[in-house]
Amino acid sequence: MNEESTDQPVEMHWAFFLEADNIEPLRKLNDMLGDEFELRLDEFTEVIEDGVSKKGPPSLSVQMNAALTPADVASLEERLKALAAQVGARYVDTASFDASGLDSWQDLDSACWLLSHYTDTGLEEGAYVPWLFGFEAQESHLMQLQDAIVQAELATTEDMLLREGDGLPQLEVFVKGENVEEALPERYKALEALAATLQVTMLGVLFTELDDEQDDEQDDESE
Repeated sequence: MNEESTDQPVEMHWAFFLEADNIEPLRKLNDMLGDEFELRLDEFTEVIEDGVSKKGPPSLSVQMNAALTPADVASLEERLKALAAQVGARYVDTASFDASGLDSWQDLDSACWLLSHYTDTGLEEGAYVPWLFGFEAQESHLMQLQDAIVQAELATTEDMLLREGDGLPQLEVFVKGENVEEALPERYKALEALAATLQVTMLGVLFTELDDEQDDEQDDESE
């Protein structure tokens, strides 16, 4: 008699990517899927080639933390492909990684080790990994850093968020990263150098999305 496998899927961070020649089809998908999933709509895709950031087509990512079986993944991919075809968009790729236990800022060496671990456990080279960089300083210095980051084209204003820290205010900077060995150190060091010129402390990096829900909830409670 064959015994059924008792292995259970592990909760992972999943990202399903779609793109289109213009943003309108992706806006339709965003409206269609917004009640079910966490979505990220970008007016352009950031592509890094030889250390140079270039603009690609608009993109929509369907994000979730879930314990999905291979059948679950295949089913969702087929559904997204069908929806994309209906509106004139296209399904591009799926990425996943285990981000459990990462609840504190990682320095560059630790973050690079974690990326190496993800690669060793099956994450493809070049696969999507969200990078969230953290900084701490007086608010006036953080605002100067925001301007400097935008001018250096390291991130957009929409991808940055000022938060109240335990002591000093904090700035979070989101970058749509990738699993490429040299890419993270390059972006980390560029941001670290900018921060140092403005007397801002770099806290490190997390492999997670920019989440402004907590701040929205705090604003609602204060009203």
